[in-house]
Amino acid sequence: MTTRGAEAPESLGRLARLHGVLLRYRDASGAVRVSPTESVVAVLRSLGAALPGDRMPSPQEVEEACRLRRRELWERTLPPVVVAPGGRLPPLPLRVPAGATPPELRLELESGEAVELTPTGTRTSRAEKVDGREFVLRRTSVRLADGRRLPSGVHRLLVRAADGREDGEPRSVHVLSAPRRCWRPDDAAERGVWGAFLPLYALRTRGSAGVGDYGGLGRLGSWAAGRGASWLGTLPLLPTFLDAPFDPSPYAPVTRLFWSDLYLDPAAAARRTGSAAAASWLESEMRGRRARALDAAEEVDYRAAAGLRRELLDRAAREPGGGEGAAPLAVRLPGLGRWLERRPEAEAYARFRAATERAGAGWTAWDAGPRDAPLRGEALRPGRDFDPAVRDRWLLGAWLAHEQVEDLARRGERDGFGLYLDLPLSVHPDGFDVWRRRELFAREMSIGAPPDAFFREGQDWGFPPPVPHARRRSGYAHARACLEHSMRFSAALRVDHVMGCHRLFWIPRGAGAAHGVYVRYPAREAWALLALASHRHRTEVVGEDLGTVPPAIRRAMDRYGAARYYVVPFEISPDRTPPLAAPPEGSVATLDTHDTWPFAGWWEGRDIDGRVALGMLDREEAAAEREGRRRVRAALVGWLRERGGLDADGEPEARDVMLACLEELGGSAARAVVLNLEDAWLERRPQNVPGAPGAARSWRRRAAWRLDDLTARPEVGDVLRRLEAARRGAPTDGAAAAAGGAHAERRVAGGDER
Repeated sequence: MTTRGAEAPESLGRLARLHGVLLRYRDASGAVRVSPTESVVAVLRSLGAALPGDRMPSPQEVEEACRLRRRELWERTLPPVVVAPGGRLPPLPLRVPAGATPPELRLELESGEAVELTPTGTRTSRAEKVDGREFVLRRTSVRLADGRRLPSGVHRLLVRAADGREDGEPRSVHVLSAPRRCWRPDDAAERGVWGAFLPLYALRTRGSAGVGDYGGLGRLGSWAAGRGASWLGTLPLLPTFLDAPFDPSPYAPVTRLFWSDLYLDPAAAARRTGSAAAASWLESEMRGRRARALDAAEEVDYRAAAGLRRELLDRAAREPGGGEGAAPLAVRLPGLGRWLERRPEAEAYARFRAATERAGAGWTAWDAGPRDAPLRGEALRPGRDFDPAVRDRWLLGAWLAHEQVEDLARRGERDGFGLYLDLPLSVHPDGFDVWRRRELFAREMSIGAPPDAFFREGQDWGFPPPVPHARRRSGYAHARACLEHSMRFSAALRVDHVMGCHRLFWIPRGAGAAHGVYVRYPAREAWALLALASHRHRTEVVGEDLGTVPPAIRRAMDRYGAARYYVVPFEISPDRTPPLAAPPEGSVATLDTHDTWPFAGWWEGRDIDGRVALGMLDREEAAAEREGRRRVRAALVGWLRERGGLDADGEPEARDVMLACLEELGGSAARAVVLNLEDAWLERRPQNVPGAPGAARSWRRRAAWRLDDLTARPEVGDVLRRLEAARRGAPTDGAAAAAGGAHAERRVAGGDER
């Protein structure tokens, strides 16, 4: 075993363990890396450790921080969150002064019902002296007095310490009562699930004004469902910054609580608002010329496409006829008013977007008044901080986006497809979620990944990591809202970087990804949140577990019922028999991802050429990559020929290998096979190149064909036909039965009143 780096001082190690900071980890090569001491100190400060902020702490200062942390933990009668798997309360870990009377416990259910608790036994498992005072850890078993199990939900356990601690006020502990596993369909159908995938921004439809829209996505889903698809996948549909600050990446959303108005179907939006001004503008020659120019472009012009939609929304938000006596927007549009009653935070979101637009910069560059309004419990003020008319436009856009995503989900119910959506790991540091709930985020840090063979310097993704203890104190209210939002209309949800349920790689600002440190998160609580939301909305959970993932995390995925993610190029080894590993039972399998070259581009080595052109590989590294790729290709071709998937003679074309691999996936025990539609016409250009310089050009390339053209192309139909046939023959009996099954009929939970 190789260990890299110098160990931290012993006292700093104790403090790190008290805060869940890892002092070492195993890298992609198997070597044990020691976390840099300077980074450990910076992360501990960010987590609230009592360390000086301007220098390395002395041993005495570290010991004092340990003492304060231990006192904080022991003076807390119960942890802020308790998980009750399957509705059964575990023994409660009560920390009390030795000899003290047991605290009073009272349970309030999510419904508001008060429930009596009956103690059934206590055992003392540990004693410790803190600041000269003796404490004991007593594990106390309790049950509901009426003998029933806890219903699923987030309940409140009120704890009043009998010795007067906590000023005699009851402390609220959140109880996450959740099923033991994430939701999966009960029935196994006669054939396996498969789905079609395409980024929505890349979808071309006639009149879409330069970017795909929700209506076009619905038509694509209906077409794919007519050929046997059960899922329709796309990249995140959350709002991004498309002006200043500009960042169109779907993985850097402004918020994870609302849908993007960029993808509004303009005609449907005009109809829903009943605005004659908006309808007239849609038919205007000026708007038509601009829309046609955007439609003809090979890349999305985000600013221009968003600008057209905002002009539409500006007109729709105005009172027909105008004037100072114009009725408020929510009065003119009762559906919007009802939605606002259920989603009152939409008002704060619309004000935030209007204030950002006025400032022309992210909130970290605003004046102190609007910047720090949430810290003072204040709302942004019209006139001073934002233009009310601009606020109305953002409010209208958020509501219409919600309406159109709901319509999309209902269309899927009608036509037989479910949405396979994607939940990003975090949010943009200048976004609404961080501005409004900044105590939940470590803004001096960013999330990333340590160095590996592909990214030798590691990766810094630029997103602020969530602060574990702050999320727990809030009962994960924000995290629950994000999950509820994404699961409400989805048949399956891909959770980006699912390892974040267990740990995240924190990088101090300016330190570089190689100097990051892993921080632990309460995994049982994270999985309980996923299980609870997935059962409420009957949504399957897919965990993106690519890269260097410890075996324990994949075991947890299996235990909690999250499907693993399988990508063909990452599963081929010329030194193994067979060279292509079979997809794990119940996984989601695909030929490529949004972060790789499409299959044909990978097969032909264009990804290597591209990385050389971008300066990501030098000549020697590229030569080694090409030799490795040659061996991979030879091993895969030989095996596919043995399997009868390829002709025995000649050099196979990319299409032949792609189809053979797709049919292997189709006949596997994978829960679902997701086809990137661009593979069906042998697209060779990527949508994104992680780590590339000038990455602003990512997330822009539009599909080679319009929707009505691609659905008519025989080679596309042939690929779908062959995948459908392979899935029909997938194993459905015995242990593999759970891996099959078409998309079960779903209800759009909590559908809005119109």
